[in-house]
Amino acid sequence: IGDSAYSGSDKMTEITIPASVTEIGKNAFYGTGYYKNQMNWESGCLYIGNALIKLYESFDGSTIKKGTVIIANNAGEGLNRVFMKLTIPSGVKYIGENAFSGGFTAFSISIPASVEKIGQNAFNFTRITAFNVDSGNKYYCSDSAGALFNKSKTELIRFPSENKLTSYKLPSSVKVICDEAFRIN
Repeated sequence: IGDSAYSGSDKMTEITIPASVTEIGKNAFYGTGYYKNQMNWESGCLYIGNALIKLYESFDGSTIKKGTVIIANNAGEGLNRVFMKLTIPSGVKYIGENAFSGGFTAFSISIPASVEKIGQNAFNFTRITAFNVDSGNKYYCSDSAGALFNKSKTELIRFPSENKLTSYKLPSSVKVICDEAFRIN
């Protein structure tokens, strides 16, 4: 579902997203009747079925509900919050582009075995001490420094910007360092 696909459709009060959808663009449902209805928001999050569409200021970092499969692109854009730990629940398969970009500070981010795709810059502009990827994840892993890699460690996706190491030796398997992988916020 593309960026702003249904944006401003204020008469759209009921939405069903088919299970085949794997990505939801930035502001895809912003301004719809569904979006505006406060009854559709749970613990600072807007969901449509199994998709987390938007995070709001009352989101506390631990309340992404079980059964969530997709975290939409830019879901947390503009949210300035500090979390001791941000836990992505088991069952989430897709973390969208810029999903947690913005003013987030998380001392650790736990990524479950179920995650199959992490969008570009999903954690950009986020202050992180460590990524902790479940060892059963088939697509991603982390190392002792808390860096986030693809499973074969040929791509360094993100080094935690709040890691206090004064030096870091890349694994010899790394062939690609992703955009802004070492960006300090």
